[in-house]
Amino acid sequence: MSIIDIKQIEHLAELARLKVSDEEKDKMAGELSAILGFVEKLDQADVVGVLPTSNAAGIFNAMRQDAVDQYNKQKELVKAAPASKDNLVKVKAVFE
Repeated sequence: MSIIDIKQIEHLAELARLKVSDEEKDKMAGELSAILGFVEKLDQADVVGVLPTSNAAGIFNAMRQDAVDQYNKQKELVKAAPASKDNLVKVKAVFE
């Protein structure tokens, strides 16, 4: 029994604005059905007495303090750039 049918694949393709052939629809329906079937198997797992785990490694918020670092090589950076203007690196326009 297929969990996902062709109509659902067509709906997903429309939402994603994808052009999908009939062959691809059949393949996707099978693959998504297999994935959802696996998830259903996971739903049947006996987890009584198992504590919820959000982090298997047990490490939380392992961060370092920010450190200020002086960068005094602006001239070298501008000199190494392919193009510069007024002591700044010149790049192609992103917006028109």
